[in-house]
Amino acid sequence: MGLQYAPGYLYELKVQKDSLSNTSQNAPDQQWVLVEIVQKVAIEMEQVVTNSELTGSVWSLEQFGPLQTLKSALGDSIPTIFFQLDGHFTGSTGCNRFNGTYTLENSRIKFGSIAATKKMCSGQPGMLEQEQTILKAVESAERYQIENGKLFIFSASDAQVLVYKK
Repeated sequence: MGLQYAPGYLYELKVQKDSLSNTSQNAPDQQWVLVEIVQKVAIEMEQVVTNSELTGSVWSLEQFGPLQTLKSALGDSIPTIFFQLDGHFTGSTGCNRFNGTYTLENSRIKFGSIAATKKMCSGQPGMLEQEQTILKAVESAERYQIENGKLFIFSASDAQVLVYKK
């Protein structure tokens, strides 16, 4: 059985955690397996996000941090964020994955129900700071702007900014 995702629906799933054997050093030692699709409910049209510039494309992080001293994204795996039409998003910090919901109103953006994996990440200096900045900026995001093919997500009082490109 598999999930054939369709935009415009909210899913309730029953999953099971399975331990994996023979994992490599950087691979997870467990996975989540779909057991059952409990419920699939159509979302009312006013709940569906309509900003076509924002949705449907993977955005890759270019820079992060305070606006005056932006740092370039780090790591072999570039951090990303993907906005779905149904008000859900998924992303990566370059090490861990995160997801949740979002709402838009004019240039305002609010993220909610944020969940993240907590894999121990080794790597180059600055990766932990990058991950913490991304997660904190998303949690406290107040507004966004799309300009010249770039997505800017601003945290409360513009203390932190994330700069993504398509």
